[in-house]
Amino acid sequence: MSGHEGSPDSVARELSFKATIAEGGATLADIDILKSDWTSAGGEAAMRARLGKDEPLPEAFACANDQTAVGVIYALHAAGLRVPEDVLVSGLTTSP
Repeated sequence: MSGHEGSPDSVARELSFKATIAEGGATLADIDILKSDWTSAGGEAAMRARLGKDEPLPEAFACANDQTAVGVIYALHAAGLRVPEDVLVSGLTTSP
C-alpha cells in the first residue's frame, strides 16, 4: 500500500520495497501495489477497491504508514477477514 504517487517519500518507499522483495527471490503482481493517500480513509478505500476485484489476496500487505494500515485492517474486518489470521498487515513508523 503506497502513498501519494507524486511524493518523493512514497516513490522511494515503493522502490525500496520492490527491491527488497526481489532480493528475497519473490515476485509482486501489479494488482498488489495499491495506491493510497497515507490516511486511514485512503487505506480503507484502496483495500475495499482491491477486495472488489476477482483476484486472490496476497498473504500480507505492507503499508507505507500506520494510518494507512489502520484503514486496511478496517476494510478487511468489514469484509469478514481476520487480521492476522487470514491476512497479515504491517504499517511503517519512522522515528524523527
